[in-house]
This record gives sequence, structure tokens and C-alpha cells, in this order.
Amino acid sequence: MNHLGIVVGMMAILLLIFVIRKFSVERRMERDRIKKGLIIIKHIEKIVAVTQQHRGISNAIQQGNISLKPQLIAIEEKLDHLITEGSNLDLSIFSQWKSFAENWPILKKHSLDCDLKPQELMRQHNEMIEEQLSLFDVITRYYNLHTIMLDDINHASELCLDMLRVVEAIAQARGVGAGICAKGKCEGVDKINLNALKIFVTSSTKELFNELKDVRNPKLSEQFSVSSRNIKDTADRLVDVIEHQVLIDGNIEINSKDYFTLATKPIDELLKAFNNTVAFVSRHEVNIH
Repeated sequence: MNHLGIVVGMMAILLLIFVIRKFSVERRMERDRIKKGLIIIKHIEKIVAVTQQHRGISNAIQQGNISLKPQLIAIEEKLDHLITEGSNLDLSIFSQWKSFAENWPILKKHSLDCDLKPQELMRQHNEMIEEQLSLFDVITRYYNLHTIMLDDINHASELCLDMLRVVEAIAQARGVGAGICAKGKCEGVDKINLNALKIFVTSSTKELFNELKDVRNPKLSEQFSVSSRNIKDTADRLVDVIEHQVLIDGNIEINSKDYFTLATKPIDELLKAFNNTVAFVSRHEVNIH
């Protein structure tokens, strides 16, 4: 009886060790998966940001500012490199990435040849960027990033995607406005689009500020408060310039390069907040639901 008891006890200990090791391995694999996912969403953020730059610069060139062509070529080289890196991150298994990689050389050629109407060139850029934002959402689920919580309510991946969508609103206003400034006149479809984007920038940034304020994480609250102030200051300045210096009758005095630089400031602040959030998740133990 004692011998049987010893055997049963040892089997129970071995089973417990097996379960603990299995849990430990699974936990490590899950963390490795999340770590890779975080690397990939940062890469997609870079892809989106550079594509947005390409959209604005190419539109300004199409509308008359040919001095920006060297800058366009440099941006294209950077995007080519990022696409190559993306393939090394196994992104080719996703349909959105394959579509982007296949269509980018075509869009690149149109931008260099200037053989599309500005509105069509913008539209094709918009579609490619939206495809990458869709991929961002797919990646967060594929790598279980959607399970990471910043507090009891707010998902890290949802906040990051919302930041990128506000970036896109401002980047569209940057792209349309840069073209208008290059042309020197605000009229027609461009005027309608920029006015709508100006309103959307104001509303979307306000919604994001409320979202950042609602995050109940003492390690992030102050950081988000500073980010909100910086984003608001730079976005308000952009909206003011759009309203009083671009959406006007007659000749526009601000040039496309200065406008592009001004519009980039709130984008840079948003991307800084995005990267700080991803870095925080990477550094700290997070709640996984």
C-alpha cells in the first residue's frame, strides 16, 4: 500500500511538472507571438506614413511644383526598401500586403510619369493606404494583439489604430492642400474636399483626445496628456492656416513645401504617441484578455 502510494504521488508530481512546463512553453510562445506582432504593426505604421508622404508630394508635383521631384524619388526608394523588409516579416501571407506590393510599382510609375489626373492619383493612394490600415487590424488579431489591455476597458490595438486613422485624416488634408498650394488657387473639387477634411480633422482629433483621456493607466496618463496638448496645438494651427490661407478666393501665398511641413507637425506628434504606446506595451507586463 505504501509502495502504491509512493508511485501515485510521484506520478502526480510528474504530471504537475509536465503541466507547469507546458504552460510555461505556451506562455513563452504567446509572448514571442505578441512580440513579433508588435514589430509588424510598427512596420505597417512606417509603410503608411511613407505612402502618405508620397501621396502629398506627388500631388504637389502634379499640380505644378516640380522642384519636389528629388524628394519624391527619395521617398520611393524608402518605400521600396520597406516593402522588401515587409516580405522578410512574412507579410506576404496576407492578401492586403500582396495587393499593396503588386500595385505599388504601378502607382510609382504613374507618379513619376505624371500621366494621371491629380484626383485619380490621390484616389489610388487613398485605396492603398486604407488597405494597409485594414491589414493593421488583421495583424492585431492574427498575432493576438487585440487581447492586450491598457486598463480594464481600453484595448491597446484599438487605440493605436484610431491614432493611425486620425493621422490619415490629417495626411489627406496635407496631400490635398499641398496640391492646391502648388497650383496657387483653391477651386473646384479640391476646395470641396479640403473643406470637408478640415472639418473631419477637427472632429476626429477631438474624439481621440477623449479616448486618450479615458485611459486609466497611471503610467500612461501624463504621457497622453502631453501628447494631446501637442497634437491639439499643431492641428489647430493647421486648421487655421487651411481656413485663412488656403480656402480663399484669389491667389494663395503659402507655398506647397511650407504647407506640407506645417501639416506634418500634428502627424509627427500622433506618430510619436503611437510609437510610445507600442513601446510601453513592449516594455511592460500587460493584461491579456
